[in-house]
Amino acid sequence: MKVIKKNYVFTLLIMVLLGGVAANSNHATVQAYEVSGFYQYETNDTGITITKYTGGELSVTIPSKIAGKKVTAIGSRAFSDNDMIEHVIIPTSVITIYGGVFYDCDSLQEITIPNNVTTLDSASYGNYDTFGYCDNLTTVIIGDGVTALNNNCFIECPKLSRVTIGKGVTSIGDSVFENCDSLTSITIPASVKSIGLHCFTNCDNLKTVTLSYGLDTIYGGAFYNCSSLTEMIIPNSVITLDSAEYGNYEIFGKCSNLLRLQLPNSVATIGEALVNESQSVIIYGYANSTAAQYATDHSIPFQELPSLPAEKFSFNESEILLMVGEKQVLDYTIQPENTTDAILWKSSDENIAAVDNIGIVTAKNLGSVSVVATTTSGKKGSITLIIQEAPRSISFKTAAKTLA
Repeated sequence: MKVIKKNYVFTLLIMVLLGGVAANSNHATVQAYEVSGFYQYETNDTGITITKYTGGELSVTIPSKIAGKKVTAIGSRAFSDNDMIEHVIIPTSVITIYGGVFYDCDSLQEITIPNNVTTLDSASYGNYDTFGYCDNLTTVIIGDGVTALNNNCFIECPKLSRVTIGKGVTSIGDSVFENCDSLTSITIPASVKSIGLHCFTNCDNLKTVTLSYGLDTIYGGAFYNCSSLTEMIIPNSVITLDSAEYGNYEIFGKCSNLLRLQLPNSVATIGEALVNESQSVIIYGYANSTAAQYATDHSIPFQELPSLPAEKFSFNESEILLMVGEKQVLDYTIQPENTTDAILWKSSDENIAAVDNIGIVTAKNLGSVSVVATTTSGKKGSITLIIQEAPRSISFKTAAKTLA
């Protein structure tokens, strides 16, 4: 009986001690990062990710290497809320810049995103505003490697006046430049397919917007309350104006000085909300177009533009071969070259090869498809695409010989 009691007490003592260790371990601080100077960082398969900058320098040159390894990413909010930094140089080794990296850096004045950067503001790290609320940011240059400007990227940058968008950007997300009061002009490159919800809302001094041929969709509220806009010319590649999927906001609502809104034949869908019916805007477009019907339905003044219908359309080849994953611009002849006709593109099987709004095809899977192009005036052409497997690389091992 005494033995059992001793064993019980001993066991209880061990349990108490172990419990205390376990309890203390719950409160232990585990440092999951490494430190080099002012930089906290993590090492991964692709290189170094900077997770935090702790310095107070006015000009910062981010290192291209730490501990002998390439810096390939800047982590979420790594520089956020730093009120000292005025200038930052990002090395060409960086490929990814995650969300909120420079959020609320009030002294930051200019930023250049190198061409090597492909991802700017990754949602996987939280959809924070990458450069949002940078009160003194005036100049932004985005390299050609970046493929998308995600939501709120430059929201509430009141002094931002000069923006260069790289030729690799294909989409500009929601509220990217919302409330950028000093922005007076912007050129959207031909690579951009879509402009998101409220993208330029409340850009009070935005006077000149150049949209390029290649743009497909402009979502609701994109230019809402841009009171300095007087004219907007939509390129003859845009198919959709104001998608209900993104909310039925007026794209050009409260643009009080907008007098001319020119819509091409390519526009097939216009949401209910394009402009305020109380605005003094005149829609310019072509007879029997979607724009003409919209103006009639909403009692908006319409000015018909002279049409120049296509008289001939033909592809310059009857058949082309593509490898899976390959892209190609379809080569065609249209006469007259300055026709006002739009071209509607259609693939017989989008799963094999897709075609976009300006005739760029993407080979997806093995097979054969027909792409048909139809002009506004009814002229047609077709081309056959044959999609083949991409060749596999073959490596040969050569046995080393020892010569006597």
